[in-house]
Formats: sequence, structure tokens, C-alpha cells
Amino acid sequence: MKLSLLVGVVTLSLSSVSLANTEKFRITGGGGYTFNNGISSSEMQSSLAEQGFNSEISSFDNKSLGYSVWLGWQAHKNILLEAGYIDFGKTTVKAIEKNSKPNFEKAITESMPTSGSGYSLAIRPTYYFDDDWSLYGRVGILQWSSDLRAANYHNEKSGTDLLIGSGVEYRINENFATSLSWDAAKLDNTQNHLVSLNVSYLFGFNKKQVLSKKNTGVVSPISVTSQEGNSSNLNAERARSIDATEEVKEVSFFFEHDRYSPKMVETTKVLNLLEQIEAGNKISIQASTDYSGPSVYNIKLAKKRAEFVAKYLHEKGISYQNMTFDILGEVDGKPKEKYRRVIITLSK
Repeated sequence: MKLSLLVGVVTLSLSSVSLANTEKFRITGGGGYTFNNGISSSEMQSSLAEQGFNSEISSFDNKSLGYSVWLGWQAHKNILLEAGYIDFGKTTVKAIEKNSKPNFEKAITESMPTSGSGYSLAIRPTYYFDDDWSLYGRVGILQWSSDLRAANYHNEKSGTDLLIGSGVEYRINENFATSLSWDAAKLDNTQNHLVSLNVSYLFGFNKKQVLSKKNTGVVSPISVTSQEGNSSNLNAERARSIDATEEVKEVSFFFEHDRYSPKMVETTKVLNLLEQIEAGNKISIQASTDYSGPSVYNIKLAKKRAEFVAKYLHEKGISYQNMTFDILGEVDGKPKEKYRRVIITLSK
């Protein structure tokens, strides 16, 4: 069962890699409150009595502090693959055996709740409410270990079990996010929980900005026209106005569905355009998507397509200062693949 779970998680993780738009990483760390359920103080007392011990439990504390650390890779817009370490804290029990019967320490560790820590591989599906707020789940495997102690006796346990969790995240800025999360796993016979406050550092392709200029170090954000967010039909009119223009020099980058890096063959088109660029030319970049999916998401996708093309031009020696941007978002037109594009237009 556990081996099948491991194979399933790894297989799904590898298959989702093919959906990736770009490499985007994050490091997340957090700490909080841990507790467990499954064995209560009275149940532990009964278990000891059944083994013939005349014991008294003076203290039973199954709540403590815990933490987790995760490294994540954004394999898809809604899928984060994670590897991490999670500590569910410890359970503290104080008891005495009134008749001094031997092996009491061993019986204590076998009867008390199991808490511990371990390494995990997980998949984190995410639902985005908007640019800043998101809700996520977590499912994976946990390779855990536990060292339960009573006086000088150690009872070491280990296993591989299912890890589940969920959380809500707020994106503070391009590189930082904070989240409140819950994670749970059953260690041996005890369900362990961690509720924590976390901070994430994100690095890779920026969410809203074109990469920094190499010559000045100034970030060049995409300036969205005031028409962004118009209906799909109006966007179609704007797209057709470009199609109907014959006096300007232009080239189009076409994209696969839900991608913002163009087909490899498309990048060769820009070489001919670069040969036609003259001093003082202005470069207009118009980005659009088809009408599949939510309009808010399509605007984000169009922006990312424009950012990719702008960065590509900049690497070929074109200044960001000569670029203007028109982010259409979705266009209600057919065939759909015609509008999965960025149009570069030269003008004087």
C-alpha cells in the first residue's frame, strides 16, 4: 500500500513536469502549534492496567511546538511539487508505577501517543482567487521517525505514511508570500497535526515585471493600456485592427495552449524583423490568448507572453525604452490558435 502510494506520487509528479511553463522556485519555512489525537490519558492508563501495572499518570501533554521547511518547484500554474521536512513536536508523559514492577518504562513508550518528524515529497494543487490570494491543498508521502523515551529506555519507531494538508496564502510582493497552513499525518497509531504560520521566498520569473535592464539595473514593468479588461469582442476588434494594417512591419509569435514560451520555430521570425529595425523605431507588443478559461487568468497569461517576448528582444539588443505594450487578454475569435500570440509591430 505504502509502496503504491510512493509510486503514485512520483509518477504524478513526473507527468506534471511536462505541463511546466517556466522554472519557478520557492523556499518556505514556518512554525506553529502541534497536537495529536488517537490516544488519550485515560486510554493510556487503561492500557498500562491491562499489562498489570499499578500506575498513576501525573502529566499528559500532547501539545507542543513544531515546524516545517519546504523547497518547491512550480511545475504548472496550479501545481507545486515540494520536498520538505516536518516536525510534529513531541508528547510528554509523566507517570509512576506504585509497585515498582519491571519494564514499566518500556510499557510507557509502547502505550503513549507517537509523535515525531520526517521527510516528505508532496504535490500542492492551488486555486487562485486573484493575483494575491490563493487556497491550496497538499498530499504526499512522509518518511517519519520517532524516538519515544522513558527514563533511560528508548523506543525508536519509523514508517512511511500519507501526509495531507491545506492552507491559504497571501502574496506580499514579487518575492515574498505568507500563509497559514494545516498538515497532518498518522504516525503509527497517532494522528499528528501541525498548524503553522509560514513565510515563502519566491525566485524565478517575476509575476508582473519584465526582468531588470542589464545596463541600468532599473526594472521595466509592462505598462498596460487603459483598455485592458475589455470584453472579448472588443479585444477581437483590436486584434483585427492589427491584422488589417499593411503599412507597418510586424511579426507574430504563436504559442501552444496555456503556454507563455513560444514554439521554437517562432523565435526564428524575429531575426528578419531585427534586420528591419532602424534607429528611432518604436516597437509595439500586443499580447492575447484564446477565450478558453477565466478572463482574469487569460490577462495574466497574456502579460507573461508579452514579458517573455520583451525579454527576448532585449537580449537581442533592443532597449525596453523603445517598447510599448497592449495586453488584450482573451479574444473571442476562431480558430483559437490564431489568438494565442504576441504581435510585434515596428513604427517610426
